[in-house]
Order: sequence, then C-alpha cells, then structure tokens
Amino acid sequence: MGAGAESPRRAHVSGRSAGRVLQHFLRTENVMYKKQMLFQRIICYVVLIGSAVVFLYSLGFMTDLYDGLRQAVPDPKILDSNDPSGMGPKVEGARLLYDIQGFNKLLTRGAIILVLLAVFLLVTNTHTRRRYYISNYIAIGLVSAGGTAYSVWAIMEIMSWKATYQAWVDFEKLEKLAKLLKFAFYDANHTFWFDLGYAVLGIYIALLVLLVLNLIWKINMMNAEKKLLASRKEA
Repeated sequence: MGAGAESPRRAHVSGRSAGRVLQHFLRTENVMYKKQMLFQRIICYVVLIGSAVVFLYSLGFMTDLYDGLRQAVPDPKILDSNDPSGMGPKVEGARLLYDIQGFNKLLTRGAIILVLLAVFLLVTNTHTRRRYYISNYIAIGLVSAGGTAYSVWAIMEIMSWKATYQAWVDFEKLEKLAKLLKFAFYDANHTFWFDLGYAVLGIYIALLVLLVLNLIWKINMMNAEKKLLASRKEA
C-alpha cells in the first residue's frame, strides 16, 4: 500500500522537476535568441555602412595621384613621352594617372553593387526575421560571395598598381617639376591611398565573415527552437 502510494507522488515530483528544467531551458534559449537577433540587426547595418565606406574610398582613390601627376601631363590625349609635338608627359610614368582610371571606374561601379547588395539584406528583412527563409539565404550568399570576390580582386589590383607607380614614375624629375610649377609632390613612399585600400577592404572582409558566422548562429538557434517545440509537444 505504502509503496503503491509513493509511486504517483514520485512521478508527480519527477514531472515538476522536468517542468522546471524545461522552463529554465526556455528562458536560456530566449535570452540567446535575443542576443542573436541583436547581433543580426547590428551586423546587417554595419555591412551596409562598410559597403558605403568602400564606395567613398573608391571616389577618393585617385586624389593624391591627381594632385601629384596632373600637371606633369599637359595633354591627356598625348600620353607618349617621346611624342614629336612636345606635348607628351613631362615626367616618365606620369601617364599612370590616366592608365589607372579604368581600374578606378571598375572599383567604383563594384562598390555601388556592394551597397545595393547590402540594401538587399534589409529588403529581405535579414536583419529582423526570427526565422530565415530562402530569400535571406540568397541575400547573405550574394553579399558574402560578391563582397569577398570584389575585395580580393581590388586588393590584388591595388598591389599591382602600387608597384607600377613606385617603379615607373621618375620621382626625381617629378620633384623638380613640382618645385618649378608649384604643385604637390609625393615621393615613392607616399602611398597613402593604396595602403588605405588594404585596411578598408580587409575590414570589409572581416565584416562578411561576421555575417556568415551570424548565419551559422542563426541556423543553430532555429534548429534548437525546432527541437524545443517538438519536446514540448511530446510533454
């Protein structure tokens, strides 16, 4: 009799303990979900800001090149230093100012695409959705893949143009011309805008890594929520 009476009591206590564990688990999961949602919102906006910074960088990329080489090229249509008209570049390598413009245009156009892709994250509500759908996966895939490809390409191009600038331009002659015509002179070690590109694009790649990590975190949270809902139904 005593043993039979204790069995329901033990079952009741066991049920209450299981309920407390479940409630504690629910509270913990809810806190984690809030943290993930906050991070999700932040990283989407920061990626958008990062894309805008890349765009601004592309606009300023040729600032020092223009200031330092423009007056060394009297006629942009004549880029051969040995042109018989005498209107060719006054400094060997100064034509780089115009040769590099094709790259600069692609850099700017690519940056515009990055901004549009980042906006697509917000259009698909990737920054606010509790559960992700196919459109969110597509948005994150396009931003991370497109942004990484663009950044790697841009860094490689910047490295190449920097080396060309330092090796090709006759800085000794350029300095003499700068003193004569009184314009800004930058020597071979002044590579601020080239070097800034490494920093800007490196940080942008890091933001894309965080965006992908957020996706992994999101998937884990959704799977945990799915298991939790299944266990509550069974209970």
